[in-house]
Amino acid sequence: MYPESRTIYFGTEIIHPPQKYEKSALQDFYMELTRSAKYCGCDYASFSLVSPNSADLQTVEGESISRCLVRPDRIHISEDWTKASIDDFVTRVKEIAGTASRVLNTRIYIMQTCVIRCLFQPSSTKDARIFLSEKVCGLSGKEKIFTYFNNRPAHIFGIRLFFPPLKDQPFEFDIKIESFNRDISWIFTENMGTYRGAPVTQDNLEPLEANIRTTMEFLTKNTFEFLQQFDT
Repeated sequence: MYPESRTIYFGTEIIHPPQKYEKSALQDFYMELTRSAKYCGCDYASFSLVSPNSADLQTVEGESISRCLVRPDRIHISEDWTKASIDDFVTRVKEIAGTASRVLNTRIYIMQTCVIRCLFQPSSTKDARIFLSEKVCGLSGKEKIFTYFNNRPAHIFGIRLFFPPLKDQPFEFDIKIESFNRDISWIFTENMGTYRGAPVTQDNLEPLEANIRTTMEFLTKNTFEFLQQFDT
């Protein structure tokens, strides 16, 4: 595998007990983030109410979308087709979580999901579909796949791996690995980590960062090395 992987998406949802927000509180939350934007990058260009109890903060630049979606029971934070680093992202997540605790009175976060998407490129073949089907899964497309589907070639081939929680690792991973629909020379990978445990409070937001980095490592290290063994 070529070492130059590309991270194209960071996302997390931090879930808390349901809240009822006033419009003014959501506006105050947006303004407070704007004041801290100089060092955290939370300078969202637009603010809109998507329901009486939810707000959508976004910055759109071409394909890149930076977003913070506030709902009654969760906050969704994402960077899609981003140029941000994981350090940038975790800084924003902690700033938003802390600001929500102060301004929106969220108090505790009881669950977190993290999604990371990366592109990997095999060095032994220019077609990721052939790499995944023949080298990883040992399936010839012409002989083992297409003949069962009226000889129609598949544009995308992939696999999915789910890792349930363990006693000493109480979190789960849902891995997707498939040929990239925009460019068949790349492999699209995604890891969604789900974390439950002791509530996270404003006084200690470090678990939110740790969960994001754990999700990232399981994709960029473990999943990368899994694919690397077949790239010969």
